Amino acid sequence: MRKGVPDIQSVINRQYLGIEVMAGRDKQSEHQRKIQAEIESSGGLYYLARDFSTFRTWFNINTKHNESRKILRREYKFKSL
Repeated sequence: MRKGVPDIQSVINRQYLGIEVMAGRDKQSEHQRKIQAEIESSGGLYYLARDFSTFRTWFNINTKHNESRKILRREYKFKSL
């Protein structure tokens, strides 16, 4: 595995999404910053997630298609069970 790869990776509506999960006082490493720059420069999305509600707001703003929102709602509902 390559150092700095996001914890969660997905492709939604043909767009790559990398999510790095941070807990407590975790900070982004140099490897993670490099990977973030690579992802964003190639048109992908990258997010440092510290909590789900903030991520959900960011996701809804940064994804343009309603299908993405349906996917997120379905995943959140599944995780809540």
